[in-house]
Amino acid sequence: MTIVSTTTVEQYAGDGVQTEWPVTFPFHRPEDVRAVVTGIGGDRVLTYGTDYAVAALPGGGGRMTAMPGMVGAGERLTLWLDQPFTQEMDLRNTGVLDAEMLERSFDRLTLMAQQLREEVGRCVKVPLTDQATRSDELLAGIAANVGRAEMAALNAEARATDAGTEADRAGAARADVLEARDIVDQVVADARNEVLASAAFVPIGAILDFPVHTVPMGFLLCAGQEVTKEAYPELVAYLNGDALALSATLPDLRGEFRRGADLGRGVDAGRAAGSAQGDAIRNITGSCGTIRLASAGSAPSGAFTGAATGVAISGIASGTAGGVGGFDASAVVPTASENRPRNIAVVSCIKAYHAPMSAAPVDLTGVLAALNAIRLSGAEAKQPQTILRCRMKSPMAAPFHELALPDFLSFSGLVVTLLADPAAPFAACFGNGGVSVASEITGNLSVALPGAAATHWLYVERNPDTGALALGATETPPEYGSARRGVAESGNYAGYEGKWGTVLASSEYAGGGSPAWKALDGNATNQAWYTASGVTSGWWRLTMNRKRRLRGYEMVCENDALAIPRAWNIKVTHNGVQTTVDSVTGATWSANERKRHLFAATVDCDVLEVECLNSGREYTGMTEFAPIFDEDWYSPPENIMRRADGARVQRVYVGKAVVSGGAVAAVTPFAPGVEAVVPLNGGNALAASTTYVMDNPLGAPVFGEFVVEGYDTTSSPNYWVPCGLCWTGSQYMGVMTKTANQSLIRLRTNTGHFWWGGDLSFMTYAATRARVKVRRAF
Repeated sequence: MTIVSTTTVEQYAGDGVQTEWPVTFPFHRPEDVRAVVTGIGGDRVLTYGTDYAVAALPGGGGRMTAMPGMVGAGERLTLWLDQPFTQEMDLRNTGVLDAEMLERSFDRLTLMAQQLREEVGRCVKVPLTDQATRSDELLAGIAANVGRAEMAALNAEARATDAGTEADRAGAARADVLEARDIVDQVVADARNEVLASAAFVPIGAILDFPVHTVPMGFLLCAGQEVTKEAYPELVAYLNGDALALSATLPDLRGEFRRGADLGRGVDAGRAAGSAQGDAIRNITGSCGTIRLASAGSAPSGAFTGAATGVAISGIASGTAGGVGGFDASAVVPTASENRPRNIAVVSCIKAYHAPMSAAPVDLTGVLAALNAIRLSGAEAKQPQTILRCRMKSPMAAPFHELALPDFLSFSGLVVTLLADPAAPFAACFGNGGVSVASEITGNLSVALPGAAATHWLYVERNPDTGALALGATETPPEYGSARRGVAESGNYAGYEGKWGTVLASSEYAGGGSPAWKALDGNATNQAWYTASGVTSGWWRLTMNRKRRLRGYEMVCENDALAIPRAWNIKVTHNGVQTTVDSVTGATWSANERKRHLFAATVDCDVLEVECLNSGREYTGMTEFAPIFDEDWYSPPENIMRRADGARVQRVYVGKAVVSGGAVAAVTPFAPGVEAVVPLNGGNALAASTTYVMDNPLGAPVFGEFVVEGYDTTSSPNYWVPCGLCWTGSQYMGVMTKTANQSLIRLRTNTGHFWWGGDLSFMTYAATRARVKVRRAF
């Protein structure tokens, strides 16, 4: 036979059922095919003729048949050629050479060589180029290494036995951390994919129509209102084509049809995109002669009318008379006070920011339940500075029975306590640059506040090195995000002494109605500091009760007609050295304008002085002044929260406490997650023409982006309906005004409480209870 294969070994996996396997390599005698089964107990050599048999097949190779059950499931069968190294051919001089006999002999020699090659290939060999290493030395070294390996294995086994319990606990802890990280990463990835797939699919500035009165998250009603860069930076930049623009006016699409811009086609030339156009129809012209009223077939019909004048028509038979023609299209077609096609009313909204299109936000509390509250401090998460889980109140009475409000802060005297235990833990993400870490609190934390009247912002801070958690407080409101601008904090002064120190002025207006502390009282309506009559310049000074770092300031004007400064200098004194850090000249004011100024760099301040130079009146002064302190600031290039001394901070703000009369008067816990729903006016009925002010439930900036919903009790079933701001020509439909800053939300109702309607003029319902839905702006 011809041998073209070099294989002398085959392996097969057993399944406990199969009893036949092919023999792919050539062989001369069936008994030369050996078999061994490898299983849990090691190798088991099969006996030819008892355990198995081999049959040759025409053309080479054969078939191996084993007794049933000889190769079990999960075991491995190995077949190999084990030809004896003998020469059984006897050649004699007979005069005739048998070629078949020679070929068989050569085949046996070839198979022997292949068998040897298989066995030698499994040996430890010395390279041919190595003439120095002796085989006995090599074997001795191998034996020594084997001994050392066996000893190391015994030692490792002993150590593993001694540390078995610790290893099990460490493995379980590691598995918990990996599982927690996987769950968080998956939730974050799902949320990110949802935003990218749904929210970002619609670009900023796109206008969509909706068939209901609910404005989806990410959109604003196109009602001609002004929006600011502060609230909607991408939208303002898009509408102006300028990233530096400060504001933009949205188109007012209520009751309007939209028309494609001409863009050079010549059908509607000369118009810019976004421009409005009044209604019109094509001109209708014509003429007619004398109208005959009496003759058959000549009377006016359709849209034409006629009225007899009593004047006979010359040349016409007696009994006919002339008439005055008229035209009234309503006699044959529907008419109205405008030109319009058939239509369906929709709510036109503009894309203002990217937000998930689904109604439900990411359920962070659900994530925490799956994570078992992340019991290992320092587990990585990517939700920045957010309360994830906390103790909640019992449900309120209807219609607020679905609201869950936080209830994890308590107070006694000047001590505020964050309540937490293993059954109701407090968990949060703590900011640390681009990555946040999640930690859990299972025991109460407390902080003692100073006795002076002030508002304190409460936070939990994590030590980046040890993971230790502590409850703290600051008088500076929180800020989040990389585009931090500073918070203009109100002083709420009721006298010359207040939370920042002592205020004084060069002079005050006669009568005592305009003292220096009025500039820090937080009231910008008819409350101001003015110099004495006839004094057109003067200084106003705040001596700090401790050193502070100042980032800038805000100045408020109530009315341009009053004595508002047109020029001023801001001077800062530190360690006895006074420096002018800002100068303004030629300032103009509009009613209730708030001017913000940020310094080029932060400054240390012991004394802050405002030098008012010129008011344009017989005296000068300020309606309201708000310093911007540089505490708890991010470094925008790194997006890392730092203290004033530059130290990194891992912090999450959890609420605020108001100190009055030497004790804590009230605490407000912040809500968990990225969206909060809270009752307005505590869930009580609203009064007409009333301003309501409430704490921002998230303790984070919303920049005016929140939704007010009124509870409709006139329909069945009752339901919540968004309240928009629309003017019908005779009344406001919705909330008259709504504003928000870092910590407060302010709304004012109109004379009819909250209103909304189908076409914003005819179908109206009144609601006396309302709720506010707030979304985080970062």
